[in-house]
Amino acid sequence: MPQIDIFTILAVFLAIGAIYIIGMLLVVPIKIVIKFIINGIIGAALLFFLNIFGGFIGINIA
Repeated sequence: MPQIDIFTILAVFLAIGAIYIIGMLLVVPIKIVIKFIINGIIGAALLFFLNIFGGFIGINIA
């Protein structure tokens, strides 16, 4: 039966930690970009409806 030394175990844990950190660095910016896109769409829709319905009461945004 082969023996596993402490350095092999440490290397495995460090590799798992590095993969986790790299994964988080790739996922977080995607979430931020998607949040900005959704907020932009909602903002544009609100401005559009404000211009349409606000025109009836004298409110518009050029």
